[in-house]
Amino acid sequence: MPRRYPLLGREDPQSIKATRPFTAKSEQEIWDLGDPTNKRESKPMKISQFQRDMNSSKFPFLPDHSAPNMAPRLAWMTEIQNLDFALLLPDLIEGLTDKEKSYATTAMLAITDVFKHGPVEKVIDALPTLTIAVGKALAMNNIEVNRRVIEALRRMCVIHPGVGPDLAFYMRELLVPLRYYFEKSKNQKDQIVYNEKLHPDIYDPIDELVKLFLQIAGPELDTAERNIKKAIPTYELSHDL
Repeated sequence: MPRRYPLLGREDPQSIKATRPFTAKSEQEIWDLGDPTNKRESKPMKISQFQRDMNSSKFPFLPDHSAPNMAPRLAWMTEIQNLDFALLLPDLIEGLTDKEKSYATTAMLAITDVFKHGPVEKVIDALPTLTIAVGKALAMNNIEVNRRVIEALRRMCVIHPGVGPDLAFYMRELLVPLRYYFEKSKNQKDQIVYNEKLHPDIYDPIDELVKLFLQIAGPELDTAERNIKKAIPTYELSHDL
């Protein structure tokens, strides 16, 4: 059905339109949100604040070298359930952006431990700050960082499916930085080419994550679907998950 009234702000430059998905205007459904830009400036990974904090012993864990033949693991000096997840998880997400794989691996191990041994209620309470941290990491447009962050979110959903109904309200913010991989583009033959064909290694994990979001949304499934479509308008929702 055609809109009765035209969208507001249609004459604004794309740079202005691109900021609207991150404001209340995206909820009003009367503003032109523009088209996702095809120009992606990828920021290189560098030394993270997480690495600096690890080296200054800020965190309540250390790599456990007591059993060198075992899989990497951490030794925690504090009971995980007693930690402030809203402060800790953003720092760990930032650690996934580190250029040195050993520090990114340590951050992922810590994230996994927090999800495994922390109560779901504390994970839910941390969703606002976690979402901001995820957005900052994904804003680097670095495909390796994207893989790491997507894997961290996947683990959260698998370990704590109970976060789903609350997570539904954050899905738009979490997925907007990833919409690029679902955009359409045209080649010289004027055929439609989806970016999942250009980036199959990242498209599949994103697709799996979105399906997980929907599976655990529970009573907020409608909210999840609505926010997913706002974030990735070209994503085809399936009700046979």
